[in-house]
Amino acid sequence: TVGRSLGLVLLTLPVLLGIVLKLPILFGERSLKSTVGFNMEGIGTFEYILSQPIVYLRYLKLLFFPSDLVLDYGWIPSDFASILSLGAIGWVVLIVFSVRCWRRCPLAGAAVVSALLVLAPTSFIPTQDIIFEHRFYLPSALIICALIVTAASMDWFNVNPRAVLVSVAVVALLLSFGTVMRNLDYVSRVQLLKVDLQRQPGNPRTVYQLATLENADDAERFEESLRRAIDMSKQRGYFYGGSDYKWRRELADLLYSQRRFDESRALYLETLPESHSATQEAEVLLSLAAIASIFGEVENANSLFEKGISLNSNIRDQIRQVYQQHRDRNGLGPQAG
Repeated sequence: TVGRSLGLVLLTLPVLLGIVLKLPILFGERSLKSTVGFNMEGIGTFEYILSQPIVYLRYLKLLFFPSDLVLDYGWIPSDFASILSLGAIGWVVLIVFSVRCWRRCPLAGAAVVSALLVLAPTSFIPTQDIIFEHRFYLPSALIICALIVTAASMDWFNVNPRAVLVSVAVVALLLSFGTVMRNLDYVSRVQLLKVDLQRQPGNPRTVYQLATLENADDAERFEESLRRAIDMSKQRGYFYGGSDYKWRRELADLLYSQRRFDESRALYLETLPESHSATQEAEVLLSLAAIASIFGEVENANSLFEKGISLNSNIRDQIRQVYQQHRDRNGLGPQAG
């Protein structure tokens, strides 16, 4: 027993050492300001961590009853005190259960602890998605091993071997049928997205992706879907990384192409602060300058064109060209410099 426990300690020593050495660094002030995980707008670190026990319950449900599978959940952490309290209680239960399991049956306990360690990177370092089913693939194998070890230690398999075999065969048959049905969801990307949206209707990313496949040639329906994705994100208080720029910009471009300049300008102004590069910012400024020029707002257009030219972007020459067309149309002569 001592030798077995020592072996388990040696196996987990590298992980424990890494936690001791690296965890304080991850939660340090510098990392909190610089890393993506700990500086995600709309997702708090502790709300994210406290969401994980609830996510684990979903994983366990799917392990034993694999129905209503979803590729993209779109869940975000809750900020309700009651949900956060449940999450905190969940962590306490998990820790107590792991310790008791380790003491009662070290091999099963090691499997449970190993499953939690495998899940640890996506449980303690926030990402834009708090749940993805594939994160539980390897941990589920460890959980199954823990159940088998526990059953073997209690002589469950010696009660009635034939009954055990029949039970395993029935479960295997049901799971095989479920696998075939799930594979039918993957017959096309559109079908998969429709299934996802039916099972998780609150995910704006699925709404957008489905619109790009189904409604890209139907401007009216595409606009409706884009607005829906943006409104859903606003209501949730969280945009997926980059989508705050992309979705608004795409809708603004669509409205611009339809000469709905007042609406597109409002969206471009919302998009401008969300730009992630000089080129993106310059592109939005060019569109705003063109709208100002169309409306006869000469000074405003001049200012916007010059701001776009001042940015170190790869469309600077294009902005200069359009700016000169604006100046020629308004009798302003050549650009300075």
